[in-house]
Amino acid sequence: MMTKRERNRQLEFRRQAEEATRTLRTGTSPMMCRLRDVLAEKGVDPLRTALIGIQVDDLHAHAGGTLVLPSGDAVGFGFEWDGKTVDQAELSQWFVDNDDPCRAIGQELLEREQS
Repeated sequence: MMTKRERNRQLEFRRQAEEATRTLRTGTSPMMCRLRDVLAEKGVDPLRTALIGIQVDDLHAHAGGTLVLPSGDAVGFGFEWDGKTVDQAELSQWFVDNDDPCRAIGQELLEREQS
C-alpha cells in the first residue's frame, strides 16, 4: 500500500508531466518550437506525445528528457545546440527505454486524452 507521502509525490509528478506535455505542445519558447520540429522530422507527432520530464542546461547548451510516444514507447532523448542558437538544436540521443518507471504516467496521460 502506498503511503500518503508517496501518493502525494506521484500526484505531483503527474501534474508536472501534464504541464511539461502542455509546454511541448503549445509552448512558444524557441526550445519547444524546435523540439516540436525535430520530433516531426523523426515522424513523431508532438501533439500526440507526452513529455514526462526535461532538464535544461543552458550553460552547456544541452537538454534531455523522456517522451512517451503515441505507440506507448518511452524514449530518452538528448537535445544540443552547442555553438548554435537553440532554434538550430539537433537531437544528440534517442533511445527506447521501456523500463523507465515514468512510462506508465505518460501512457496514462495519453490514454486519458483519447477517451
